[in-house]
Amino acid sequence: MIFENFDFSALDDPEFKEDSVREELVLPIVKALGYTVSGDSRVVRSRSLVHPYVALGSQQRKVSIVPDYLFLSEGKPYWVLDAKAPGEEITKSKHVEQAYSYAIHPEVRAELFALCNGKEFVLYSIKRFDPILKFKLQSIGESWELLSRILNPEIKAHPDVVNFYPDYGLHLRMLGAKEGFSHIALAVNTNHVMKVEDGLYSTSTIVTAEKEYAMSLDFGEKDYNAVCQDSCRIN
Repeated sequence: MIFENFDFSALDDPEFKEDSVREELVLPIVKALGYTVSGDSRVVRSRSLVHPYVALGSQQRKVSIVPDYLFLSEGKPYWVLDAKAPGEEITKSKHVEQAYSYAIHPEVRAELFALCNGKEFVLYSIKRFDPILKFKLQSIGESWELLSRILNPEIKAHPDVVNFYPDYGLHLRMLGAKEGFSHIALAVNTNHVMKVEDGLYSTSTIVTAEKEYAMSLDFGEKDYNAVCQDSCRIN
């Protein structure tokens, strides 16, 4: 757990300000995501814009912030993060508008931008109005898998496909299941069966355990006839 030893009551101290958020909370996240100060997947701090304006219709709008962090993947800007003090609003506020203006700037062109005030972390795509991900830092463990899937420079899952279900077989392996392990499912619901090749069929379903997982099932001709009989249509 990233913040296992951090006392979140410290955020109520008026002296715990933006710089403390950066050092105590943002920095551990940056390191855990795999960014360093050099190489193609690196973090650049406080990069100013040469021409700090973006077009808003026929007008020029000044980008009045320099985000604390610009993250590069394969040498190109990927996402932007701006830290705020714990008392600052980071959804539906001027801070969101300014971070967006910086992310879309021609000198940046980042796909994603985020804000963190120590209490919450909010991640946006420049293509969506609502956040992709929003969570309390005190519960970051519940959102870490998805966060790292999107922001880790080696993975970079597209925001439109990050909400796929994790694999149930991998989940069982991680819990210690070995070859020959028997698992009894009380009910497996599916609305399709596919023919992979002669004598081999497959279907997929969603399994609910601690959370929802995707599971695929492969079976032969005998099992297909026993389970599906005449009610299945093979595509």
